[in-house]
Amino acid sequence: MDKMVKIIEPEYDEFLALIIRLIDNGNIDEVFNDKILNTKTNSYELNGDGISVEMLNDIKANPNHYRQFIGVKK
Repeated sequence: MDKMVKIIEPEYDEFLALIIRLIDNGNIDEVFNDKILNTKTNSYELNGDGISVEMLNDIKANPNHYRQFIGVKK
């Protein structure tokens, strides 16, 4: 029997969960703003973790899609 493959690596679970919690409580744009934007890489960098602007926008547009990968319920 095949095992289900986890799509998100364990070290990113907490970071993705944080992003989804910020979306849920309406604070995502307060945290991910121009102050932490690296314009050279077009990504946000927060406490050693990073996410591209494109990926963050996709998560913001489809949080329920990403929620399923890490088990964060609304």
